[in-house]
Amino acid sequence: MTIKKITVTSVKDLKSTLTNMKSETAPIYILFNEKAEKNQPEPTAVQKLINLMNYGTNDVESVIDDYLSFIPESRTINYICCYLSPEMWGPGTQLCADRTFRLLKVPTLLRLNGPQRLELGEITRFPLLSMLFEEDKIMPTQENI
Repeated sequence: MTIKKITVTSVKDLKSTLTNMKSETAPIYILFNEKAEKNQPEPTAVQKLINLMNYGTNDVESVIDDYLSFIPESRTINYICCYLSPEMWGPGTQLCADRTFRLLKVPTLLRLNGPQRLELGEITRFPLLSMLFEEDKIMPTQENI
């Protein structure tokens, strides 16, 4: 099975990428690369998602709508993975992944960016995700976006 891997750094980036892939039928694996947006004045895609998730359900739903309203109904997002830098790590992050999963109905995994390379979330619940991570040996960087 072919899996399309997409690394995005912003909502705009995600919109244009998915728009260009409307005819694709392969499962899509979306990676929000938090590090690539560091120099932008607005919070990164991942920070926005996490901030909103930590501050109330209404906000969560609005940001989810913001991310997904442009995706055609026929298009399924199969996986979302957020890579986090160590300074963004906190006790609420796993909760955030669980809430994202419940709201989006999409397997959502959080991973720590850095030498520790921790894998969080229950990968075992999603065998295909586990397989993807095994084959994906490199961490996302600006160069391979």
